Amino acid sequence: MSTAQTLLRQMAGLGPEPEALARELAACYESQLEQMTSHLGQMYEELMLLYGVGDDVAATLHPDTIADQALDRIVDLMDAELGFVVHVTEPDQPLEIVGSAVLPAGAAVLTHWATWQAVKRDRALILNGDLLVEAPPSNGVTSLLSCPLRARGSVIGALHLLNKTVPGGFTTVDQSLLQAVATQLGTAIENARLFEAEQDHARRVTAALDELQSTYDETLKALSSALDLRDNETEGHAQRVTRYAARIAEAMGYSGALLVEIERGALLHDMGKIGIPDGILLKPGRLTEDEWVIMRTHAELGYTMLRNIGFLERSAPIVRHHHERFDGTGYPSALAAEQIPIGARIFAVADTFDAMTSDRPYRKALGYEESCEEILRCAGSQFDPAVVEAFQHVSPDAWSIIRAVVEREIEAKRAAAAAADRAENL
Repeated sequence: MSTAQTLLRQMAGLGPEPEALARELAACYESQLEQMTSHLGQMYEELMLLYGVGDDVAATLHPDTIADQALDRIVDLMDAELGFVVHVTEPDQPLEIVGSAVLPAGAAVLTHWATWQAVKRDRALILNGDLLVEAPPSNGVTSLLSCPLRARGSVIGALHLLNKTVPGGFTTVDQSLLQAVATQLGTAIENARLFEAEQDHARRVTAALDELQSTYDETLKALSSALDLRDNETEGHAQRVTRYAARIAEAMGYSGALLVEIERGALLHDMGKIGIPDGILLKPGRLTEDEWVIMRTHAELGYTMLRNIGFLERSAPIVRHHHERFDGTGYPSALAAEQIPIGARIFAVADTFDAMTSDRPYRKALGYEESCEEILRCAGSQFDPAVVEAFQHVSPDAWSIIRAVVEREIEAKRAAAAAADRAENL
């Protein structure tokens, strides 16, 4: 039975002055209303804090940012002088501050002790006034509220508030609220730490793959350079034709994995010549028909060598079909038009351009204009017209820059090799 009902019964049965009873009843209602208002206000503040912290932790995946944003709200609402989050998983481990807060000088021992006291009790720990005497000494700490942070059933640290700025120190209401926030905050921080760890692992794996990729590419470049020299090609041919092919592919809008496939296929286009006898490959005069039959097998030989190598299997068709013609009169498969892989169609233009613009023992290099005219003349027969169009859209300066860069790289390698030889002979 409520106080108001009791007063009403008294009013009916005992017959005191109605005015006096009304005043007593009004005072009772006013007191209850104040209590309810205060309680509802506290509940509202708690809910707003929980929702605010929830919004903060949902907006970021960085542990320090989560801790800083949550502490800004908690310290303000709970009238604390300072708040900070520590990360620790074993009692003998040092404290690690999460976020930008600074642990006050002289408070480290108390904070470590309070963390594990709260963990043992499995609830927030309040230290006000005389209770601080039982704790390790510290300078400047007048009150302390410590709450363990847990995630997935394990302790990951603690949330601490120092020095309540209103009389009386921290209360059980503060304790209850902090425990509710700590449950949410601990999970959020641990998830963010795991996410960062996964990102760091991914970065390390990516770096290792990049290094492996670089090793692959450098090995391929060295191999292609050796093939150039064995075939009496001009030094740097494979490097230039690879970059020419890539530039044309980019002009056609290709990028990513396909661009890498084209570059590798261009770089290793003559891999099969390893299997051609020197008597044919290095013959100074014209080849006989039978010798040409053997020479033309280099495209299939190269394809056979590369098709079962994982990172080269998608480039192998370029090696196989780099001597096909758009009109279907090439080899080894007499493919025509779009039957020919796009990488091989691009390579055909790049290879011809490099051949025409490079000095050979039997002729001088042709100029850019003359070479372009010849490529344009063969569009639709030897070359894909779409590839020729893309080639024409590339600035003449781009081709000159590519050639100059390759020549500088060759000179740098020669200088490095000479320096290594001198060092070895010292």
